[in-house]
Amino acid sequence: MNGVCKLCNQNYKDLHGIYSNFLKHLKRKHLSEYQQSFSPRIDEDLSEEIDSPDDHLSTNDPTHMINKQSRITLSMAKNLFIKCNLPLTLVENPAFREFVKECCPKWLPISTRKLKSDFISSFNNRIHKIICDTLQKVNNLTLTIDAWSDRRCRSFLGITCHFIDDKMVPQAFLIDFVRMKSPHTSDNIQRLTENVLDRFNIKEKVYRIITDNASSMIKAYKFGLAVDGDPAMPDDPSDKLTLKNHSTFENSDQPFYQISLKCQADKVVTVSLVVPSIVHLVCHLRSIKDNLSFCNKLVQQLQTSIEKRFAGIINRLYQRDVKNDDPFNDPVYFMATLLDPAFKFFWIYDLKLSVNTENRLKQNVIQFILDEISKDLKPTSAKYPNETNLPTNQSSPILSSTSKVKRIKLFVYDHQRYDNKSVGGSKIFNPSLELEAYLNDPIQSSFSDYWLRSQLTSLKRLVVRLFSVQASSAPVERVFSHAGLIFSSRRTRMSEQLFKDLVFLKSNQSLL
Repeated sequence: MNGVCKLCNQNYKDLHGIYSNFLKHLKRKHLSEYQQSFSPRIDEDLSEEIDSPDDHLSTNDPTHMINKQSRITLSMAKNLFIKCNLPLTLVENPAFREFVKECCPKWLPISTRKLKSDFISSFNNRIHKIICDTLQKVNNLTLTIDAWSDRRCRSFLGITCHFIDDKMVPQAFLIDFVRMKSPHTSDNIQRLTENVLDRFNIKEKVYRIITDNASSMIKAYKFGLAVDGDPAMPDDPSDKLTLKNHSTFENSDQPFYQISLKCQADKVVTVSLVVPSIVHLVCHLRSIKDNLSFCNKLVQQLQTSIEKRFAGIINRLYQRDVKNDDPFNDPVYFMATLLDPAFKFFWIYDLKLSVNTENRLKQNVIQFILDEISKDLKPTSAKYPNETNLPTNQSSPILSSTSKVKRIKLFVYDHQRYDNKSVGGSKIFNPSLELEAYLNDPIQSSFSDYWLRSQLTSLKRLVVRLFSVQASSAPVERVFSHAGLIFSSRRTRMSEQLFKDLVFLKSNQSLL
């Protein structure tokens, strides 16, 4: 078989059906034309490199390939197999390959093994690095932890972390979905948790730990909060059968359902909802109790259950003694409610307390906040030992021994000069004055908008720490919902590592 080169008009021979001599000639004599004809075509829309925090990764990383065929495979791995939770074996289905060929004739089919080893693994490494880098910049975070078992009776421990970012927006990550082998004791749970925290180097940053009321969880995390995943009362199936269509029952039960939804939200702060929710339930049951013709026993039982389950909050509301073993006895719920601009002290008036009881409750909550802020001021005092410690309800200017005394100008009043002190160029604000300014501020806006613009430094630092706490363990329960859908009845042969990777990617899909 003969062929004439159109570029140099030379004649070449080769066997029938073989073109190696022609290709060798084109590559040796006309390299630029060869590269233009046989190199992968770059899609115009993807010709520019995409900025990514993973520049350190190898250029062979499939998640960074910019040719059209690789981007199609990358998009399938991200959108179909992770976000839509389709089985990975779909890439080997003839009908699926034919469909993709219709969309992109030059697409090169891949195997399930390559999809697992290259794309899923690369996604996992990239998201893991993003989470590590983000957590290194965070000072305070909260964990939600719970255990779960799959269809093959393998147990896993899910750990999610929550914090407030620089824009005062709540963020949540699944940091690990670790295999938990028997025995499921508190020591084993605590050991697994500490290993995860040490790997991310965040052990000293944990402010609270949210778990359910399992005895092993409570014993493993004595320094955390023991919060059940649902602030509403457990449903009695017999009550549902007999009173399902009863309007009185629906009226009394509806607030519990609404509060359950709000306290389990994942895009807003939830810790500040706990106290107003309990107050609303107490007032709701008290208001309907006198007008009921039926279901009086139900309302009485709900009141008794609330007082027992939320004993710590109820006792603080009515200024009773709070015991260490009372559930929900942590003052963080009251502090967070006061520091939420949507609530402040507005919720307290629904209780219709006496004037003395109401004032004592307000003063106690304010004192909780001042005591919590004082924990942040102690390291500052240690850093500047020559500084005079001032009471929290006073403020006065402090002059360094090396600083030059400035002359006070006539009729010029700088309020900041009296509201804060400066040491080494850093301002230390008076917490009492900041809290007073916050409570007197008439603006009632959303949490993120208010604190993003706020100049109350001490309170803002406390808000970042307090509002990392979650009202329930619902975030880690959502992880288990994803895990149950991934490990369906048709995918029980999935390997343990692939299952953990898919759960990790699905729960952190916002980072893809």
